[in-house]
Amino acid sequence: MGGKTKNIIVESYKFDIFTITWYFVIFSAVGFLFEGLWSVINFGHWDNHYSLVWGPLTVIYGFAVAGLLALYKYIGKKNFLLQFIICFLLGSILEYGFSFFQELFFKSTSWDYSRMPYNLNGRICLRMSLIWGLVGMIFLRLVAPKLTKATKYLNYRIMNHLGFVLFVFMILNFAVSILATYRYSERHFNVVGDSSLDAFLDQHYPDERMKTIYYNMVFTDER
Repeated sequence: MGGKTKNIIVESYKFDIFTITWYFVIFSAVGFLFEGLWSVINFGHWDNHYSLVWGPLTVIYGFAVAGLLALYKYIGKKNFLLQFIICFLLGSILEYGFSFFQELFFKSTSWDYSRMPYNLNGRICLRMSLIWGLVGMIFLRLVAPKLTKATKYLNYRIMNHLGFVLFVFMILNFAVSILATYRYSERHFNVVGDSSLDAFLDQHYPDERMKTIYYNMVFTDER
């Protein structure tokens, strides 16, 4: 009976961009809380790990959940070991990718595992990848089945309309965040702005504000 029910849940999940947007935002917020609690447990104080300029969101967790939900109908019935490996790899790829592209485009990093054993270019390390694998497997086993089941009982039309609004907001949030961070990096490296957009970003997202949002960002010339 349990196996049959599980199969129905896995196969009934409806993947669409607006539903995933809801879960992306929700779990980006959950990730923000998780990072804060992690700082309290390990360092004795709360840290805000903002990914974007608008809202308490740590989007690497949102991308991880979106990826797992997209894969869920394929891996939801797999064994523990395979799920762990997939989550281990997904988290490692996301963390390495985020760090790589941040340094490439913004000439900065927000974490450095170079002092941790078994690290790769300071971007990922074995300990954190193992945590990704464990947390991801717990998500697939305990959280994802409930999410997929709950999705069937939501008013799809209302959620779809609200999801569209949320999707547009997040696109704007990403766009403004990327532009503001890029301009922040330019100012740090003494690049003079010569456009109305640069002037807008300098006025509304000055260094003081950006340092508050991205307090743990370290530019490459500061390491």
